[in-house]
Amino acid sequence: MKRYFKKAGIAFCAGILLSSSFIGSTVAPVKAASEPVTDSYTLTLLYPDTVGESHGVEPTNVNQIHQLIKTRGASEPGRSGWSGAAFVCNRDLAFDENGNRKYNDDGSPRSPWEEDDRWNTIDSHVTHSPTKFRNEIISKYGQELYDMAVESGQHFHYDPDSKIPDRFINTPQNAHHGPTGKYVIYSNDTRTLDCQDGELAYFYNNLDFYITMTFDVTWEGEENGTSTGEAYWELQRTNPNAPSELYAYSAFEVPYEKHVAVRNEEHTVTIASKHVRQKGPIQFHMNAQEAKGVSMEYGFGYEYTNKEIGWVCTGSGEEQTCEYDSSPDWRAAEEFNLAGSIPVDHKQGDTIRKDTIEDIVAEKFVVGRQDLWNDSSKTSKVFHEEWNKASSNTNKSRYELKTQSTLPILPGDLEYQVEVPSEAHKDAGYKVLRSDLSNGHYYPVDVDDSLKAEYANNTGEPGYDYAIPLQQSIMNDKGMSGNKRKFDWKYETDLFFTTKHTGFQTGYGYAADVKNSVVNNVSLPSHSSLMSQGRSLSEAAFANKVGEVYKDDILYTDQNEFNKLKRYMIPVDPDSPLEPMREYKNHTILKNMGLSDLKVGFDQTFTFERFLFGSGADDVFYIEQVDSRQGIGSMENVHTILIPYEEVKELAQMKMNRTTTKMHKLRFADRDFTDKVKAVLELGL
Repeated sequence: MKRYFKKAGIAFCAGILLSSSFIGSTVAPVKAASEPVTDSYTLTLLYPDTVGESHGVEPTNVNQIHQLIKTRGASEPGRSGWSGAAFVCNRDLAFDENGNRKYNDDGSPRSPWEEDDRWNTIDSHVTHSPTKFRNEIISKYGQELYDMAVESGQHFHYDPDSKIPDRFINTPQNAHHGPTGKYVIYSNDTRTLDCQDGELAYFYNNLDFYITMTFDVTWEGEENGTSTGEAYWELQRTNPNAPSELYAYSAFEVPYEKHVAVRNEEHTVTIASKHVRQKGPIQFHMNAQEAKGVSMEYGFGYEYTNKEIGWVCTGSGEEQTCEYDSSPDWRAAEEFNLAGSIPVDHKQGDTIRKDTIEDIVAEKFVVGRQDLWNDSSKTSKVFHEEWNKASSNTNKSRYELKTQSTLPILPGDLEYQVEVPSEAHKDAGYKVLRSDLSNGHYYPVDVDDSLKAEYANNTGEPGYDYAIPLQQSIMNDKGMSGNKRKFDWKYETDLFFTTKHTGFQTGYGYAADVKNSVVNNVSLPSHSSLMSQGRSLSEAAFANKVGEVYKDDILYTDQNEFNKLKRYMIPVDPDSPLEPMREYKNHTILKNMGLSDLKVGFDQTFTFERFLFGSGADDVFYIEQVDSRQGIGSMENVHTILIPYEEVKELAQMKMNRTTTKMHKLRFADRDFTDKVKAVLELGL
């Protein structure tokens, strides 16, 4: 730290501390920053002389002294503090015409010396600029105090209260002096009781004395307080099986190198009912819901001084010593404080309901906010997580179909990106989601009768009769892209095996397999295993639900057709409430989305122009309904067979016993009936 003091103002203080060469500042209670800190400095010098004690040789030549007196000191300007009288011998003053000695009334002999002239210097009666004594001041106090003395504009003056050195107090020359002020260091009187007319004599007296100056220095700090640091909050996944928590952080640095000393450092953070106050950086986790919709109030401060105590002198006169005290002077204490408020506006645990998935991915969700301070200048930044549809995702939010067909259950491949203030997202293995990733359900307006019991809505979401599970399968880390970390995001659902001839549907819990794979890090069943299970489930479900012998094939069993098993089939049963040219909405809800643990909902809208099956009277794609018999007309080209009576009776009995169950109210469920008929008679076809 540079030891030169900043002056706001300097004023002369007369008559104080005059006996000591310098009195430095002392530590006092901490002041308010607005109150000035003033130090009083007193410099005292022995007035310089070319002779005198330790200075040189006193004059003894009578002519030299007479010349010194007559020229008023101009013949030897370096001499100071002297007085003298020049005398010429006149015997008539001491002797009568007979040569007899004359006496005074007190009986003392009269002096034959007549005073010719007298003079004394005025050094102790005038003021002196410190520049006049530059070398002496620097020698005793140093350059710094000399510069301060000059800048003060004050002057040295005689110090009548300075203590006389002990060795001069009891000398005969100083017997008439007190213990302070001027003192005689040399005195000589060459007058004798007898002399010759015209003879010269003198009286010469040399005195030493101290001069002093006092000035005040008012302190102004050279450096203001400042700090560099940051305060932020962010959502963090601390427990892989629980909602994210809010993490708060506040850390600021003290620029120690800019100050003489620092004390009382303090960080503070308040969020809702959580309040932390401590010296060092603050960091803590708290329930994100408790910290929702409030503000993170933070502060940092410290007390500092840019002033050292400075010069401190003890003793006086020749015993005086001066030393520089570099200890902090807390009288010049000031405070630095910064404070800020950051909105805690995350959406953790919120439900986001939009019309389409495109509306969902158009939003960004706040997962952190940061105030960054640099030399008392604040920059604020908001951090988000967001989703986008992958370029390969061709799924639409609205379908206008020609007839009853299938729709994608899955939302399609997504891309996710996130950035947080702590930059934890830059670390490999950064965790965003819970251990079981995200999940949800697809809520269709209706399903095939064969699926209604199995996929009845038991999710607790009101307003929907049926629910098909969704499970996130992929959270592939794609690394950093700019300042954000990117992930591939993909869902899976159950597999729906549909028979080729009867359209019977059976669901297989593939979403549960995916969840098990994600949570327990086990492999998914192979494709061949899934197809085998699908056939077995379809056969068993058909026998159980329809009550007929299963005789059918499964559609889409090739591996390249696997995704066709993950589609929603619009029910074709005539009893279904779905009708052509009306708008319907299947709803998707995805849960535990991102750091925000969002629940997002969006619709898939569809219409169809015509029924898939129906009678010829209907505007349908395929005529399946049995209409009333029509007359044959001509028997020409009619194939005939002869059926024995016994076989007719047997066929009639078979007809009576035949099931009335029709798949989708259109096709008989007993696909083995033809085989039974063929076993009875030869049709010849």
